[in-house]
Amino acid sequence: MTVMLVWSAIAIVAIPLAGLPWACFFGLRGSLLPAGSWLLGGGSLASLMLLLSAAQGRFSRLSLALIWLLVTGIGMAAWRVNRGASAHRQPGSAGRAGLWLALPAVVIGGIQVAYVWVSAVRVPLGSFDSWALWEYKGRRFWLDGMVSSGTLHDHSLIFAHPGYPPLLPLLMTWVYTWVGAADPALMKPIFPLFYGALLAAFHEGVRTRLGANVALLATVALALLPRIADYAGTGLADVPMAAFLVGAAAAYCGYREAGDRRSLVAAGVLMGMAALTKRDALPYLGAGLAAVTFLEGSWARRAWFFVPALGLCGPWYLYVRATGMPDRDFLPVTAANLGAHLDRLGPIARLFSLNLLNTDQWSFLWYALLATILLAVNRKAIRAPALLLLIVVPLAAFVGSLSLSAWPDYMLHVRTSLDRLTLGTAPFALWFVCEQLAPGSEEGA
Repeated sequence: MTVMLVWSAIAIVAIPLAGLPWACFFGLRGSLLPAGSWLLGGGSLASLMLLLSAAQGRFSRLSLALIWLLVTGIGMAAWRVNRGASAHRQPGSAGRAGLWLALPAVVIGGIQVAYVWVSAVRVPLGSFDSWALWEYKGRRFWLDGMVSSGTLHDHSLIFAHPGYPPLLPLLMTWVYTWVGAADPALMKPIFPLFYGALLAAFHEGVRTRLGANVALLATVALALLPRIADYAGTGLADVPMAAFLVGAAAAYCGYREAGDRRSLVAAGVLMGMAALTKRDALPYLGAGLAAVTFLEGSWARRAWFFVPALGLCGPWYLYVRATGMPDRDFLPVTAANLGAHLDRLGPIARLFSLNLLNTDQWSFLWYALLATILLAVNRKAIRAPALLLLIVVPLAAFVGSLSLSAWPDYMLHVRTSLDRLTLGTAPFALWFVCEQLAPGSEEGA
């Protein structure tokens, strides 16, 4: 067991080491640098594992070592070429008040990450989705030695949703291949690291916009949201997806602050990786594309975001669509089905609204959001309205998609999904609240 623990540690540490040169190449700074190292490392390694499978290659320690060397080597070469590029300006440095805030903020955040770590390592996979949707595929990819079309199109495996994006199962396979055994306890440390990346990326995004003091308070508030901490160590994909989404938003804020197009590319890359993590990221991708289209007046600048975002996730979704992978949860999106199930929209939206007001899950976040929206309307000035797109568009899409549920009891489908579907919007809701309340915050993006 000791040898397996060593291999697990090597496999997990290798992920951010592979991403660090890319984070430096993209000019990520502050707390987004370690967060981006983890996110870019995981996304890059999983993407090359998927390409290896497409080329009929097999997973082994040797092949994964070659993938790691390729990702790291290209990243280091690209970083060396661009080392002279201008660095981001670092706004909002902490004053004396920030020093007093920093210590309790770090302590509270550290306690939350430690809690998630313990729950990830010590608590077995407890939900159906954690072992059936994600760990099962990670185990199956390891047993197959690749992402095989036979597994993806096996109708007996429809319970595992083979058409769901493969990034997270591939990271599990990464660990299992190095360890030489499929033991969930040895791969589950990746989940608190995603949680830490979410907090770090959120901190940097808010700091870039509103300064260090506001960022510390906001990050503590995010860490203390009960539902996010509850799900962070469970083996589900919701918190990893949120980490990629918030990382993309933070990178885009860095671009808006300093004008370095590398950060704009990084935002697109991270958004594409979010869509490779969970299908629920697609509405966020649509909202992000709309926001960038609105905020960037040049199609050349828009392309720096659009091309990497769609280029990373597009091939997977085209493959799923073209090969007709089985899915049992939703009815086909047709005019007839949409019209026949319009009566479901009201009950689903009402249940979502009631969940948002559940203080046991979300504390007072959504009450604060409603209050700040009314405040912004009253003063006729909404700061950072693009953040509302990342809240309203996904929630509307989830309500609409659940109206096409194929479950015999569609409301049971809603009740078992809505808190996880809401989770990805929570960081952006908190960010929006901070934008409206922080003194001197910028209007616009």
